[in-house]
Amino acid sequence: MMKNKNAAKIKEQLKKLADGGIKMNCQIVLCPGINDGENLKKTVSDLAELYPAVESIAIVPVGLTEHRKGL
Repeated sequence: MMKNKNAAKIKEQLKKLADGGIKMNCQIVLCPGINDGENLKKTVSDLAELYPAVESIAIVPVGLTEHRKGL
């Protein structure tokens, strides 16, 4: 989505942090039509599997509006 070639590795990267004892507070930027619905359920489920390393999950709406220039 952000043209990040390593984005697909996020699950293994989070697991590595969890295995290393790192506590995480996660934020999901919700993009309608892209990562909502079943994709959102899977993301939350995947993060929940990392409990107790994942201490919290927040879901926030994407901040794109017609009132900002250059988006």
